[in-house]
Amino acid sequence: MKNIQKLILILIIFCEAKMVLTRDLKDQISTATHKAKKETHALSKAVEKKIKQLKKKLEKAKYRYEKKLRRLIAKNVPQAECEKSKDLIILKKEIEKIQNELNSLR
Repeated sequence: MKNIQKLILILIIFCEAKMVLTRDLKDQISTATHKAKKETHALSKAVEKKIKQLKKKLEKAKYRYEKKLRRLIAKNVPQAECEKSKDLIILKKEIEKIQNELNSLR
């Protein structure tokens, strides 16, 4: 009979310890989940901010390209020579680079 009482006592202690461990694990999981959500939110905000900056930069680059092109056209430079202009080529590459960066973030 004493052996059965000891077994029951050991079983009760084991069950209580298991409940405590389970509660601790649940707390750790909820804390980790909360941290992950916060970090994800912060990352998404940072990405949104970067996209906004890149869009603005792209608009400026396109404006500079169009402005340069208009100036060349105003000087009666033929279209074929306009496209060979070093400034326009550099601006075109800059625009492509920004667009690629934007696409990689989306």
